[in-house]
Amino acid sequence: MKRTILIPVSVAICLAACWNGDTTVARFNGGQLGSDQFAVRYRQYLENTGQRDNILLRQEILNNMVNEELILAELERSGFSELPESREFLERTKTQALLDRYARYSSMDTMQVTERDYQAEFRAYNTKATARYLYASTESGAWALKRRLDQGATFPELARECFRDPGLATNGGFLGTFGYGDLEPQLEQLAFTLPIGAVSDPFPMRVGYGLLKVESRQLNPLLNESDFARVKQELHHTIIHRKSAVSLAFLSEQIILSLDPVFRPEAVTKLFNSWEGIVSQATESRMTAMTGEPLVSFEGGEWSIGQFIQKVRMTSDRQRRRVQTEKDLQDVTIGLLVRDELIRRASEAGLQEDPEVLEQVRLSYLNHRLTSWRAAIGAQAADAIDEETLRREFQARPELHVHPPEVNVAEVLVRTREEADAIATRARNGAVFSDLARSHSIRLWAAEQGGELGFGGMAEFGPLGARFLDAPVGAVIGPESVDPYFGVFKIIAKRPGEPRSFDDAREEVRSSLVAGKTQEAIAGALRRLRSEAGVSIDMDALANVQIDHHAGDQES
Repeated sequence: MKRTILIPVSVAICLAACWNGDTTVARFNGGQLGSDQFAVRYRQYLENTGQRDNILLRQEILNNMVNEELILAELERSGFSELPESREFLERTKTQALLDRYARYSSMDTMQVTERDYQAEFRAYNTKATARYLYASTESGAWALKRRLDQGATFPELARECFRDPGLATNGGFLGTFGYGDLEPQLEQLAFTLPIGAVSDPFPMRVGYGLLKVESRQLNPLLNESDFARVKQELHHTIIHRKSAVSLAFLSEQIILSLDPVFRPEAVTKLFNSWEGIVSQATESRMTAMTGEPLVSFEGGEWSIGQFIQKVRMTSDRQRRRVQTEKDLQDVTIGLLVRDELIRRASEAGLQEDPEVLEQVRLSYLNHRLTSWRAAIGAQAADAIDEETLRREFQARPELHVHPPEVNVAEVLVRTREEADAIATRARNGAVFSDLARSHSIRLWAAEQGGELGFGGMAEFGPLGARFLDAPVGAVIGPESVDPYFGVFKIIAKRPGEPRSFDDAREEVRSSLVAGKTQEAIAGALRRLRSEAGVSIDMDALANVQIDHHAGDQES
């Protein structure tokens, strides 16, 4: 049976409640979708994925558009948009979109994206890393931590002092395995560039300062231009966002100097002592009693404690929980002052109705609603899985719960088949493979280490994974197509697979069960919504929609 999926929101370019096009392609209770609306969405999908136009793909995309409309309608009926967290998310999204747009508007930098930008971002996009970090509220405190590390202190020792979070305090500040977009930008940039084993200098975070040590880093070894093309648009938006952040940081420094904020120490202390109530959004009488007290004065105005509390409500829970000292609290206040000034300038520039701002808000809020709907279904599925179910699943499929076999492979990547044939011949005739890689491979990061790609399993090496795992140590494989280039490979070492205990596999078993149960629940919920809505698709109208797309021809 074909699984019903939700198309990623990054390709949801046109999703409106009404239609002004020429032909209706789908009808359902409370709405319809037109040919113009479908054409915009479908054209963007083809461009992003490189797929070829065909009637089955058209039907799948249209059905997903219908599904999204029905989900949004159900969320509206349930009052989702009126929930405080939904309203706060929408306001934060509007603010961020306006700030991003103002950064581009005001910057002398034209925000051009270079090939070097793309290459660095693509490398990070396909990298997984593990790291530890330490936190200090001030830059001087972070330098003190760095000196103690240099003198022999360890991350586990210092983490117990640095973190109020019990997880980070007891695991030595270990961040686990993470990838692109999982961390704060400052942490992430260092994690993907800092030499493995080195400890960074102190760096500013959203609140306070950090030190980072990268423990491991692995790049997907078989990347090619087709992979790059599929994500280039996403990379472009991320690079622009990073450049916007740099521009905003420069503007923020100028604004802080011009505002010259002055705090009332006693008010800061009172506010900090009540911070847990603010984080939990409690309304205790002590907090209410102090809301009229002045907190900070600045050029052109003053904020009371109450005004600050209203402003800080529009930050995320994670941001509020990063406040660990009175200095952190002052930093948050200054950040909110700067944000208000930037918004004022953006409004004066007439950017609130800017098409880029409106589109960013629309897509972000659409993604938030669809993700929230899916998360609610996933939470229900997870709650239904008990310990007995986990053990039964583990015992029923022991072959799936093993440390998979891995192989370490060296590679020489070249541009033509003729070059690859020559390299393969030399390798099989006894040439030192690492020397061939350093002299000829165009994958420079691997060439620097003698072509070695590192240990990986079937998933990491993709279509070539089975051949690598089956080949003996020392075997030379290739030439093989690594689109659009050619690779010659040598098996350096192998690790056998090993069975895992239930305790080792428990979370993996749970994740697998939750994923499966969630998909079943989503499919059932969509069947119910479509049945209630009486969905009908006009296949003739759908087949006749004209798609102005030149990346590929329609399949017959």
